[in-house]
Amino acid sequence: LDVHATGELRAGRSASLSAPPAGGRLRLLQIVETGTPVKAGDVVAEFDPAEQQYLLEQAQSELAEADEAITKMKADLAVQTSQDQVDLLTARFDVRRAELDARSPANLIGANEAKKRQLAVEEAKRRLAQLEEDMQSRVTTSRASLAVVDERRTKARLAAERAQQIIGSLTLRSPFDGLVVVKENTDASGGMFFTGMTLPELRAGDSMNSGRIVLEVYA
Repeated sequence: LDVHATGELRAGRSASLSAPPAGGRLRLLQIVETGTPVKAGDVVAEFDPAEQQYLLEQAQSELAEADEAITKMKADLAVQTSQDQVDLLTARFDVRRAELDARSPANLIGANEAKKRQLAVEEAKRRLAQLEEDMQSRVTTSRASLAVVDERRTKARLAAERAQQIIGSLTLRSPFDGLVVVKENTDASGGMFFTGMTLPELRAGDSMNSGRIVLEVYA
């Protein structure tokens, strides 16, 4: 007994593969033809990575420059800190010595000498206070400068990571075994459509915006 019926034959499983969100237009380097049988993981389309590779190299260069600047700044800060510690010890010693000199009885060294020694104490304390203030100012300035460069390094690192992620997404792979159906190149119409018009399928060399469906895989 033969049974005849009308209906629509549909695939039990399908997936749409789109141009990755890379920003701007993307150019196809290669794409399989409609009807091509593919296995899960097979490359079905690949976009030109040149722009993203340029952005990656630029970000990596900026990252290296920032790392080098931070290393130099930290080394300079270490040298300056060591020198400041020496200067601080010297200044404190000068204060202590001036205070000891000023303790001599005025009847033994004279009123004028006693006055000079007291002024020496005040001057030594002034220099110590100024040195401590300068040291704190340098620390604050150095931290601010390091923060600026560290922020630049973070931005460069994030830019490099994004470029690497986009480069990885420029290769489209089949999610499962099936047959490929390539989408039409609507740009070929020049924006004009009419009934019965046939558009060519997308092929290597065509360009498109991010997010556009490139092909479908049916199983």
